Amino acid sequence: EKMDPDLRNALEAQPGGGLIRVTGRKNGAHITLDFADAGPGVPADRRASLFEFGHSTKKGGSGIGLALSQLIMEAHGGSLQYENGKEASQGAMFRVTLPLKQKEL
Repeated sequence: EKMDPDLRNALEAQPGGGLIRVTGRKNGAHITLDFADAGPGVPADRRASLFEFGHSTKKGGSGIGLALSQLIMEAHGGSLQYENGKEASQGAMFRVTLPLKQKEL
């Protein structure tokens, strides 16, 4: 069964179970989707390389998923960003922003 990579990452970040919150909103000519989990978040020393190919915060991770996802979002005129929760217990949040109008090629 196929699953959105952001949701899969959120599930894997909290193997004992937890809350995954997906919210969406329209902001002018863009749509924003936030994928937030209640896991440990990304360690501060790994945030700078989070979207680089070959770097992974998961044991056994390939370091391809987030980098490729970010490139795909940018190719469509959007973005993929990471934000750590405001408190240590709030986990991680990934924000996807895409234009509502198709990008001209």
